[in-house]
Amino acid sequence: RWLKIVGGYLSKEKKPVPAGMFNMGQKIYFWIVTLGGLVMIFTSVVLYFVDFEIIRPVLEYYSISQIDFLRISALTHNIIGIVIVAMFMVHIYMSVFAIEGAYKSMIDGKMHEEEVRILHSTYYKELQEKGEV
Repeated sequence: RWLKIVGGYLSKEKKPVPAGMFNMGQKIYFWIVTLGGLVMIFTSVVLYFVDFEIIRPVLEYYSISQIDFLRISALTHNIIGIVIVAMFMVHIYMSVFAIEGAYKSMIDGKMHEEEVRILHSTYYKELQEKGEV
């Protein structure tokens, strides 16, 4: 449901958004950075250190030439890097300009109650049930 409304960020209305402590955008960013980072490490090792004599049987089995393998590795590495940097820039914009108090909340870990109620409504309900709000 969070993805359908893009977390409510594109709307001027202040309706509660279904999200737990971490919203779907944060989770997607985490997994793209984590898995993408691992793929970038692998592709950089391929680009700089691989000995093609070791992987020649695999390349021959899949009918891939050495240069095509290097091209695929370089493209994969660069595309993932661009996606990670672009998402990072969007998150910087959102934390500094788009959401009031977001930058401060990242530093001290505290968020205004109204912001939690709107942007993390599921988590807000859990806090209410525990009596922490």
